[in-house]
Amino acid sequence: MAGMTGGLSSASAVTDEVQEIVQSLKDRIEEELKRKVEFLHALLHCSQAVAGMNYFVKVVFVDGNAAECIHIRVFKPLADEKPSLVKIETNKELSDEITYIG
Repeated sequence: MAGMTGGLSSASAVTDEVQEIVQSLKDRIEEELKRKVEFLHALLHCSQAVAGMNYFVKVVFVDGNAAECIHIRVFKPLADEKPSLVKIETNKELSDEITYIG
């Protein structure tokens, strides 16, 4: 349902914009995970047009011990406001599909 307001797009490669958004939220992600992250990289994403844009992103991070996968939901308002971290799903596998995160 890509391009349809409210519909979740198919998973696609991460754009520079999405990667920058994820990097800008590193402190918030660390706060939610309750640990420092040395490396953070977005792999795939889906989007949802609302009154702004929701991004559902598969992210790999390294915290010094091992690489782990999480899925995050980010909201980017229409105005020039900063994106915000809405929710994190932990204990994900690289093979897990990105789905709606409520």
